Amino acid sequence: VAHGGTGATALMAAAGKGRYMEVSQLLGCGADPTQRSRDGSSSADWARRFGFHDIAATLDQAQGELDRMASMEDSALSMSQYQLAADPDEVDLNLAQELIHWIITNRAADMQSASGGGG
Repeated sequence: VAHGGTGATALMAAAGKGRYMEVSQLLGCGADPTQRSRDGSSSADWARRFGFHDIAATLDQAQGELDRMASMEDSALSMSQYQLAADPDEVDLNLAQELIHWIITNRAADMQSASGGGG
């Protein structure tokens, strides 16, 4: 629920006043750290504006976690759609190519350090 005039939420007010316990409780109850007030400020912005950088960091982290979860949901939905459309008796060469490319670009450094390889 947001204030009619400003669009401020209880999470924004708690963050701006440095109320650590209330921020934690509101997040635990499902308050949305991504919501913006009418001036475009997030709850983390409110905390930073009033010097509560540790609360801002907590809210940034909560927002990042929500973004990560949304991305995972999108990926799961895409995978389900792919599985429904794909013929299990055929090899999807595009998928194989994209997977190999992803492994090379995103996991090469991890695999190299795990095997003790330098550079």
